[in-house]
Amino acid sequence: GINAEYGAVSAKDMGYYACSATYLDIGTQTSHPAYMTVLAFLARPSNINLTPGEDLLLHCEATIGIISWTKDGGPTSKEIRNATAADSGVYMCTVRFDNTEISSSALVSVEEEGITTHPVDMTVLDGHSATLSCQTNVAAVFTWLVNDILVTSNHTNHTSFTSVS
Repeated sequence: GINAEYGAVSAKDMGYYACSATYLDIGTQTSHPAYMTVLAFLARPSNINLTPGEDLLLHCEATIGIISWTKDGGPTSKEIRNATAADSGVYMCTVRFDNTEISSSALVSVEEEGITTHPVDMTVLDGHSATLSCQTNVAAVFTWLVNDILVTSNHTNHTSFTSVS
Protein backbone atom coordinates (compact mmCIF):
# COMPACT_ATOMS: atom_id res chain seq x y z
CA GLY A 1 0.00 0.00 0.00
CA ILE A 2 0.88 3.64 -0.10
CA ASN A 3 0.06 6.57 2.15
CA ALA A 4 -0.63 10.14 1.17
CA GLU A 5 0.89 12.46 3.75
CA TYR A 6 -0.03 16.12 4.01
CA GLY A 7 2.03 18.36 6.26
CA ALA A 8 0.68 21.72 7.42
CA VAL A 9 -2.83 21.26 6.04
CA SER A 10 -5.01 24.34 5.59
CA ALA A 11 -8.62 25.13 4.68
CA LYS A 12 -7.79 24.80 0.98
CA ASP A 13 -7.00 21.10 1.58
CA MET A 14 -10.57 20.29 2.63
CA GLY A 15 -12.32 17.88 0.31
CA TYR A 16 -12.92 14.29 -0.75
CA TYR A 17 -9.86 12.08 -1.14
CA ALA A 18 -9.73 8.71 -2.87
CA CYS A 19 -6.94 6.49 -4.04
CA SER A 20 -6.85 4.87 -7.40
CA ALA A 21 -4.94 1.65 -8.06
CA THR A 22 -4.12 0.42 -11.53
CA TYR A 23 -3.36 -3.29 -11.79
CA LEU A 24 -1.26 -4.67 -14.60
CA ASP A 25 -3.50 -6.46 -17.12
CA ILE A 26 -6.57 -6.10 -14.82
CA GLY A 27 -7.64 -2.46 -14.82
CA THR A 28 -8.14 0.39 -12.36
CA GLN A 29 -10.02 0.46 -9.11
CA THR A 30 -10.82 3.55 -7.03
CA SER A 31 -11.40 3.52 -3.28
CA HIS A 32 -14.44 4.95 -1.55
CA PRO A 33 -13.85 8.65 -0.93
CA ALA A 34 -12.95 9.99 2.51
CA TYR A 35 -13.69 13.59 3.43
CA MET A 36 -10.93 15.61 5.08
CA THR A 37 -12.29 18.37 7.31
CA VAL A 38 -9.85 21.06 8.36
CA LEU A 39 -10.80 23.16 11.36
CA ALA A 40 -9.43 26.57 10.41
CA PHE A 41 -10.25 30.26 10.47
CA LEU A 42 -11.47 31.88 7.29
CA ALA A 43 -11.66 35.29 9.01
CA ARG A 44 -10.32 36.41 12.40
CA PRO A 45 -11.32 39.37 14.57
CA SER A 46 -9.02 42.41 14.30
CA ASN A 47 -7.81 44.91 16.90
CA ILE A 48 -9.85 48.11 16.72
CA ASN A 49 -10.11 51.51 18.38
CA LEU A 50 -13.63 52.89 18.84
CA THR A 51 -14.91 56.20 20.05
CA PRO A 52 -17.76 56.41 22.55
CA GLY A 53 -21.14 55.86 20.91
CA GLU A 54 -19.87 53.78 18.00
CA ASP A 55 -21.29 50.37 17.10
CA LEU A 56 -19.18 47.34 16.17
CA LEU A 57 -19.87 43.86 14.88
CA LEU A 58 -16.81 41.67 15.42
CA HIS A 59 -16.17 39.22 12.59
CA CYS A 60 -15.00 35.63 12.90
CA GLU A 61 -15.55 32.81 10.43
CA ALA A 62 -14.39 29.20 10.39
CA THR A 63 -14.49 26.29 7.98
CA ILE A 64 -16.71 24.30 10.35
CA GLY A 65 -17.83 24.30 13.97
CA ILE A 66 -19.73 26.38 16.50
CA ILE A 67 -18.50 29.90 17.28
CA SER A 68 -18.70 31.47 20.73
CA TRP A 69 -17.40 34.79 22.06
CA THR A 70 -15.82 35.87 25.34
CA LYS A 71 -14.60 39.24 26.61
CA ASP A 72 -11.80 39.16 29.17
CA GLY A 73 -12.68 35.49 29.84
CA GLY A 74 -16.44 35.88 30.36
CA PRO A 75 -19.24 35.15 27.85
CA THR A 76 -20.25 38.05 25.60
CA SER A 77 -21.77 39.00 22.27
CA LYS A 78 -19.86 39.79 19.09
CA GLU A 79 -21.86 43.02 18.84
CA ILE A 80 -21.13 46.29 20.62
CA ARG A 81 -23.77 49.00 20.51
CA ASN A 82 -23.17 52.57 21.69
CA ALA A 83 -19.63 51.78 22.87
CA THR A 84 -18.37 52.97 26.24
CA ALA A 85 -15.05 52.53 28.03
CA ALA A 86 -16.56 49.44 29.73
CA ASP A 87 -16.61 47.72 26.30
CA SER A 88 -12.79 47.88 26.08
CA GLY A 89 -11.07 44.52 26.46
CA VAL A 90 -9.85 41.35 24.79
CA TYR A 91 -12.59 39.69 22.71
CA MET A 92 -11.97 36.04 21.85
CA CYS A 93 -13.65 34.01 19.13
CA THR A 94 -13.56 30.28 19.91
CA VAL A 95 -14.58 27.65 17.37
CA ARG A 96 -15.49 24.16 18.59
CA PHE A 97 -15.88 21.05 16.46
CA ASP A 98 -16.09 17.57 17.98
CA ASN A 99 -13.52 17.65 20.81
CA THR A 100 -11.27 20.26 19.21
CA GLU A 101 -11.22 24.04 19.50
CA ILE A 102 -9.29 26.95 18.05
CA SER A 103 -9.31 30.57 19.25
CA SER A 104 -8.39 34.00 17.96
CA SER A 105 -8.55 37.26 19.88
CA ALA A 106 -8.68 40.99 19.25
CA LEU A 107 -8.17 44.01 21.48
CA VAL A 108 -11.07 46.47 21.42
CA SER A 109 -10.30 49.90 22.85
CA VAL A 110 -12.88 52.61 23.39
CA GLU A 111 -11.00 55.89 23.30
CA GLU A 112 -12.50 58.88 25.04
CA GLU A 113 -11.30 61.17 22.25
CA GLY A 114 -13.15 61.36 18.98
CA ILE A 115 -16.75 61.65 17.87
CA THR A 116 -18.93 62.09 20.94
CA THR A 117 -22.20 62.93 19.17
CA HIS A 118 -23.14 60.86 16.14
CA PRO A 119 -25.84 61.73 13.59
CA VAL A 120 -29.12 59.96 14.35
CA ASP A 121 -31.69 58.40 11.99
CA MET A 122 -34.70 60.57 11.26
CA THR A 123 -37.76 60.82 9.06
CA VAL A 124 -38.47 64.23 7.55
CA LEU A 125 -41.51 65.49 5.67
CA ASP A 126 -40.90 66.49 2.07
CA GLY A 127 -40.08 70.18 1.83
CA HIS A 128 -39.11 70.55 5.51
CA SER A 129 -35.61 71.17 6.90
CA ALA A 130 -33.44 68.60 8.67
CA THR A 131 -30.42 69.04 10.91
CA LEU A 132 -27.83 66.31 11.40
CA SER A 133 -25.26 66.90 14.14
CA CYS A 134 -21.80 65.55 14.73
CA GLN A 135 -19.53 66.60 17.60
CA THR A 136 -16.04 65.71 18.82
CA ASN A 137 -14.18 66.40 22.03
CA VAL A 138 -10.96 67.25 20.14
CA ALA A 139 -10.19 69.60 17.28
CA ALA A 140 -11.35 68.05 14.01
CA VAL A 141 -12.10 68.78 10.39
CA PHE A 142 -15.60 67.56 9.60
CA THR A 143 -16.60 66.10 6.27
CA TRP A 144 -20.22 65.27 5.47
CA LEU A 145 -21.10 62.56 3.00
CA VAL A 146 -24.50 61.78 1.51
CA ASN A 147 -24.59 58.28 0.04
CA ASP A 148 -20.77 58.28 0.16
CA ILE A 149 -20.51 61.57 -1.82
CA LEU A 150 -18.81 64.62 -0.25
CA VAL A 151 -21.28 67.48 0.30
CA THR A 152 -19.61 69.97 2.71
CA SER A 153 -16.88 70.39 5.30
CA ASN A 154 -15.64 72.95 7.86
CA HIS A 155 -13.07 73.30 10.63
CA THR A 156 -14.99 73.43 13.91
CA ASN A 157 -15.59 71.04 16.79
CA HIS A 158 -19.33 71.04 16.18
CA THR A 159 -21.10 71.18 12.86
CA SER A 160 -24.60 70.79 11.55
CA PHE A 161 -25.49 70.05 7.99
CA THR A 162 -28.87 71.50 7.07
CA SER A 163 -30.64 70.55 3.90
CA VAL A 164 -33.62 72.59 2.80
CA SER A 165 -35.57 71.63 -0.32
